[in-house]
Amino acid sequence: MSIVINKLNLKKYLSVVLDLEKNKIILYKLILNVKEDITTQKRNIPIEPKKFIAGAISKPVMDTPIDKLKRFLLSVLLSSIPIGIVFLVWWIVKIYSGNEFTIIAIILSALSLMICITCSFFAESNAAKIEAYKKSVNDQDIKVSEYERQMKTFKHNKGTALITINSMQNNLDLLNKQYRETSDSLSKFYSLGIIYKDYRNLDAVASFFQYLDSGRCTQLEGHEGAYNLYEEERRLNIIITGIDWIISNQRQIMNQLEQIRENQTALYDAICEVNETVNRLGQKVDHQTELNIKHNKIMEYNSRLAADRIHEHSTYIFYRDLLSGR
Repeated sequence: MSIVINKLNLKKYLSVVLDLEKNKIILYKLILNVKEDITTQKRNIPIEPKKFIAGAISKPVMDTPIDKLKRFLLSVLLSSIPIGIVFLVWWIVKIYSGNEFTIIAIILSALSLMICITCSFFAESNAAKIEAYKKSVNDQDIKVSEYERQMKTFKHNKGTALITINSMQNNLDLLNKQYRETSDSLSKFYSLGIIYKDYRNLDAVASFFQYLDSGRCTQLEGHEGAYNLYEEERRLNIIITGIDWIISNQRQIMNQLEQIRENQTALYDAICEVNETVNRLGQKVDHQTELNIKHNKIMEYNSRLAADRIHEHSTYIFYRDLLSGR
């Protein structure tokens, strides 16, 4: 069915649809950007420090004067063994060789006794035991304090990261909701039947708006209408069509922009606006404060679109009533 409306209303309609197409692309790319931020934040959640369990440190067993006396007597007793051996050797030598080894035997016995008794006093003193015990306790206290400090830092950083992730997830949910509503609103405008279904895309709508704005056309249909002009320029490769601006990466978009700059100014301006908005709102940031500012700006943009929804609906009602003859 042929639907004809005047140039002014058609141009306003195309302007609304063009804005919806742009917003749809912007929202899609912002959703991807926020998802990437969430993934990065999850990767940056700190790892819990290795758990430190304080071990039991046994108190040192202190020596009493009685312990020292027992150790001394034991040393004397043990000294009798080498002394006995020395005198046994001396006695055997004396029997066979005379008295000349007596002094040597006495000296060796005395040395044996002195060595054994002296060794008994090399045992660790009470003061040394206490010092070693205090050092062990102090070393463990330092390790416990360091572990507690690391855990405090870990819990703080993890808590901050989780709060940020939850906030970004809420933002993502709102963006997804806005994307669905924008898509639904665009579908409603297209469902009015003003634009034939084969031309319901950004490339065609931008071209139609440019034709009307420049005065080259006053309507969509007819021999001199926008449909015919669009098809003719497409056949002659004057314009570029069929580009999926949503999924195209930035390099592909920049390459296409250079080609459409001259002949598709409305489309060029639309894509430049999309790029500028996405780059401004979706820029990469490293610091937490900058990340919060970034997502606040994204939500401001989202809120503005939500506020525009009321105007879009009233505009839709206007064209619906206009086409129904009310």
